[in-house]
Amino acid sequence: MNPRKNNTLAEIKSTLDLVLRISPDQAYRVLKDRKGEYGMIICTIGFAKKNLRAFIKKLQLAGVNKVIDIRLHNTSPLAGYAKKDDLEYILSLVDIGCEHHPELAPTEEILDGYKKKKLSWQDYERKFKEVLAQRNPLQGINFMNEKGPVCLLCAEDKPIQCHRRLVAEYYSANIGGLQIKHL
Repeated sequence: MNPRKNNTLAEIKSTLDLVLRISPDQAYRVLKDRKGEYGMIICTIGFAKKNLRAFIKKLQLAGVNKVIDIRLHNTSPLAGYAKKDDLEYILSLVDIGCEHHPELAPTEEILDGYKKKKLSWQDYERKFKEVLAQRNPLQGINFMNEKGPVCLLCAEDKPIQCHRRLVAEYYSANIGGLQIKHL
């Protein structure tokens, strides 16, 4: 049975609110994405190599309801608009929520090992998956109770060698009905 056929009034209202704020072309894409066979979409995005306008546009086009910041350190001056307080403020201006979940970040040891090239990507991935399994973060975010898609935020431009992809895959493997969409 298709879980999307059992839309709640809140889901329908959320979709309509979004559709009314964007162009007809964008609305069609949002409605097309949301009517799939999946119960919920989990997006991922990195802020690197994106200016603020492009970053916000990607979130809006995907219909993101909340950004989940999964960086270990989110207050670095090098993060520009993605510094914790600035990010929360900017997202609030476009009605997107924001939460920081450092329990979804790699440990300092794993992160430094990879940055200093002491760990290969394969070792990083293996160690980070072990950390996720130990932390068992499934209770931290209830994706099915969100009004729309949530988006995991990290710094890396592409998801292929970024922990946000691993976190999204972890949730998708452990919670039925999650579709991953990299922005």
